[in-house]
Amino acid sequence: MKLATLTMTLGLAGAVALMGCDDESTTGGEGAGGTTSGTGGTTSGTGGGTGGTTSGTGGTTSGTGGSTGGEGGSTSGGGGAGGQACVDPVPGVPTVTSATPVSYTAEITSGVYTLIFNEDVTNADTSLTWAGAGTMDGVTVVDAQTYDVAFSGMAPSDASTLTVATTVEDTCGNTLAAEVVIDINIAAGCLLLGEDFEGNYQGAGWSTVDNISSGNLWATDDTFGSYGNMTNGTGLAVMANSDYVCSTNWDSELHAPMVSLANLTNLALSYQSDFQDYYGGGDAWLDASSDGTTWTTLTNWTEDHGPTLETLDLSAYAGGNLYLRWRYVDDTGCDWYWAIDDVCLQEFTPVTCPCPTGAYTETTDTNGTSDGNGTLGTAEATSGTLTNATDSVAVCGLLEDEVTSGTDYFLFDVAGAATDAYVVTVSYCFEELFTDAVVEIRDGSDVVVASTPAAAGQGSFSVILPGLASYYVVLSEGVTAYPGTTYSVTAAVDAVYATALWSEGFEAWPPTTMTVVNNSPGAWAQSTGTVNPSGGTPTEGANLAYFNSFTATNNSTASLETTTALNFTTVTVALLTFDMYHDTSYPSDLDRVQVEYDSGNGWTAIGPAFLRPGDATGWSMETVDLTSLAGQASVLIRFLATSDYGNDVHIDNVRLLTP
Repeated sequence: MKLATLTMTLGLAGAVALMGCDDESTTGGEGAGGTTSGTGGTTSGTGGGTGGTTSGTGGTTSGTGGSTGGEGGSTSGGGGAGGQACVDPVPGVPTVTSATPVSYTAEITSGVYTLIFNEDVTNADTSLTWAGAGTMDGVTVVDAQTYDVAFSGMAPSDASTLTVATTVEDTCGNTLAAEVVIDINIAAGCLLLGEDFEGNYQGAGWSTVDNISSGNLWATDDTFGSYGNMTNGTGLAVMANSDYVCSTNWDSELHAPMVSLANLTNLALSYQSDFQDYYGGGDAWLDASSDGTTWTTLTNWTEDHGPTLETLDLSAYAGGNLYLRWRYVDDTGCDWYWAIDDVCLQEFTPVTCPCPTGAYTETTDTNGTSDGNGTLGTAEATSGTLTNATDSVAVCGLLEDEVTSGTDYFLFDVAGAATDAYVVTVSYCFEELFTDAVVEIRDGSDVVVASTPAAAGQGSFSVILPGLASYYVVLSEGVTAYPGTTYSVTAAVDAVYATALWSEGFEAWPPTTMTVVNNSPGAWAQSTGTVNPSGGTPTEGANLAYFNSFTATNNSTASLETTTALNFTTVTVALLTFDMYHDTSYPSDLDRVQVEYDSGNGWTAIGPAFLRPGDATGWSMETVDLTSLAGQASVLIRFLATSDYGNDVHIDNVRLLTP
């Protein structure tokens, strides 16, 4: 903290006023006194009003009256209400950024949950409460933003909560806006039947049967030479291999031990499988029985199937006994094999997914695909248009039967203008599915703009979509092949950002509203199209801005800075949007642009760094939430580009929007 040298006695009020909590601060108001002294005193008094902490020295150079004025100037900070104000490195209240909820695999009985905040905080280690199964054993402070929470005593299907109290503070005393409750769950275990075939599985009640006395039996894959585990499992698998034993036919069964399902209701069987039928003479059956004598076929394959994770609902057998057998037949010889692994029988909690009123209903399980050209193609239906806040579109029906048979595509439109930003929440629900599924939002060129990788059960995610465009809701089962899963998906508008407080399209150079700050060899420039790579056209007008990371050496920088400060005093929520060109070349060269702001205390990053490399080549709308700057009277914004010696960074159509 820099304080002026005080040559006169500092009054109590001045001493209080000069206290602060950060070395970058605003000063108190103009002090009293000083202005009644000689010329020098007048100067020092003014200095006291302007600088507060830098006053007084000028006052001591005046005459006798000026000396008094200098003292008044020295203590003028006392006249300023509040003195120095704390500068929050991350404006606003602190937030939790680590995963909520989090789920651990069934074998985890103890572990560590890493709690992460968006900024440095205090009191976090003493602001945590554990409830439910297991216990919280301690908290380790990794750094001011990161806390490791140790837990133990958990078991499969256990559920606990970790509550973060509002006593957590950032460096300026701002506290959490509300309690944060983090769900910590342990996945259901294979408590009824679980086998990975790593040990003596036959000793655990598994058995094999040779129906034609050929001597051919199921065995672990290492019995058949160098085949290895052909499923998606790990370690050993068990298999029937007519390619390895090619001289005789096969009719062999693998039996699981009997399982009692008394007092149980909802039961799921899953296992890794790979059936290959090279010559077409092989057959694969999975059968079930309640008495071990009368068998019902659950699945039957007569052509290649897998590798895949098979999942079946066996709730029909609840309350009694369950027998399972995998039967492989090859009556022509050398047809190849059937391998299975990771057999798991477990309970599950069913989910109900009512179809929203007005939703498009898929009455038959049909496939759909995008044509990749921004038109309907073979999507199954157009599900509606989003125009205003609170509008929604929804689809419901049956998910595709097999992972290899395609996905469900449904087209929906977003109205408004191409420069508008629609904040959309996508909510999904799957009834019978208890492994995984994928829900995506894709643009008209079939590029994924948002997704959830594993959407078992129920959940939601948010996405910001440009207006005046078409999008697809895309659903698929991921690695799971479970027939007839009932689903519903809703896309609802939370807000429409359409009013521009500021915009820049780079039609003039230097830009009309921005200053170019180049640090040779890094430089921003104007172009009528993308430079490296070439071929991209501006999203607005005839020009765009680009940073020469293709030729500038590593870590070279340059910035585009607003020439005039922006006023956020009447703003309650704000969203900065800009178009950025991504490409797939030099994927490990992380050329990037970072949005930063300066409200009088130096440049501070806000939002993530936006990387040039992408999964596809083309423009995308990028967004940064600037709501934390609401109420500030003078804010500068800049785009700081950094080279990693890949392709150039291109941006266009910058807009500061409010609803």
